[in-house]
Amino acid sequence: MNQVFYELLHQFEASYTKRILLESLDLLGKLWPYLVGGVLLSTLIKTFISKEKMATFFGSRSHSVSILVAALLGAVSPIGSYVIIPMAAALLLIGVPLSV
Repeated sequence: MNQVFYELLHQFEASYTKRILLESLDLLGKLWPYLVGGVLLSTLIKTFISKEKMATFFGSRSHSVSILVAALLGAVSPIGSYVIIPMAAALLLIGVPLSV
């Protein structure tokens, strides 16, 4: 595996692509605990908390608190738009405010 990586880097020796690859790997090395934690947290939320419970939770709080909690959850979970858009639409249909 290392050999393939070094051959790939060698192909980009005279370009900025090599620098981008190295910096991306360095960043991934530093952020992997947060990525794994975010994936675990979002999986647990999706598995154990129903949409109705989320709607009740966000609907019963003040508007500002709901936005703050939703923003904090969004900041720590690396959920892609392919999951967020359908989930947001479903939550909107069951009563979660659009701003949240």
